[in-house]
Amino acid sequence: MFKHTGGEAVRQGFYWNADKWAVTLIERQGGMLPGETNERYAKVPVFAMLLVAPIMGALYVLFLPCIGVAMVLDYVARRAARGITAGSMALLASVAPQWRPGEAYLAERKRKKAAKKQEAEKAEKK
Repeated sequence: MFKHTGGEAVRQGFYWNADKWAVTLIERQGGMLPGETNERYAKVPVFAMLLVAPIMGALYVLFLPCIGVAMVLDYVARRAARGITAGSMALLASVAPQWRPGEAYLAERKRKKAAKKQEAEKAEKK
């Protein structure tokens, strides 16, 4: 189906590049197809272009609002996900225990015992 490549001299007509989804029009005198030799082109009959072009235009008009709505919904969903992620990370950071290397709470019991002992001694003195 794809019989022509980029840079090839061709006659007048419509040529479709499937890689870029683009139609190139070559004027009456003929000319060269744009692009490198690795780009492939297919000649499209004029009658087929007359049938396909209005359908493509109608599909563009039909789906353009859908694309706009989809983009807005995508934007809102990404913003919501970013907010939920930030909120959950803040919550986890406040709930998670802090790691303090070199700090031990073993002496806390001795302080409490000493404080109780002092209170008991004060109570005996009174």
